[in-house]
Amino acid sequence: MPQAKICGVYAIENTITNRVYYGSAKDVANRKASHFWQLRNNRHKNHLIQADFDAHGADAFEFQLLELTAVADLRTVEQRYIDQTPADIRYNLAPKATGGGAQNERTIERMRRAHTGKRHTLESIAKLKARPAETNGSFKGYYRTPEGLFASSYEAADAMGGALNFTTIRRWCQNPDKKITKQSFRKSAYLQGFGERVIGMTPNELGFNFDPKA
Repeated sequence: MPQAKICGVYAIENTITNRVYYGSAKDVANRKASHFWQLRNNRHKNHLIQADFDAHGADAFEFQLLELTAVADLRTVEQRYIDQTPADIRYNLAPKATGGGAQNERTIERMRRAHTGKRHTLESIAKLKARPAETNGSFKGYYRTPEGLFASSYEAADAMGGALNFTTIRRWCQNPDKKITKQSFRKSAYLQGFGERVIGMTPNELGFNFDPKA
């Protein structure tokens, strides 16, 4: 019996640069295969992610299912992730979500069959989404914020109610001793809430740091 397709929003993240690509699809597993087939064969339409893939290799990139959603909500949910991430750390070339794209299903299936190496099936993607972040192979430790300790920057961002996006939380937690500049202050509504006294302080002084797993 054929497995049900997983419809949702996903991210492809460069773990070296923390740059991220957002997308959405009616069939996430096939879309993942499509992306990596194109990247491995130097055919990806996004020249930014292709250049980094060529430079850093496949092992530098992680694919994550961010959120399950109805087909009608794909564009809206994808747009939310795009909006909360600064343009300079996004691979997405367009500021607007495509809402599932418009790739030909036959082409996607051909790419899926051609894609070699380890990849997740529909069932394994669902299991990855359901299990705690601590059990994932990419888990490296906990993100500490004023709201508590979290196994992923996505969880930390949710807990902060959108006050900071997950990429900023990740950057601050992984670089807790880097001083906050005037430029950073001007770009962040969260920092502005503290007033100019935070300029010159560090994320660690504001309660952000990273606890590596034992």
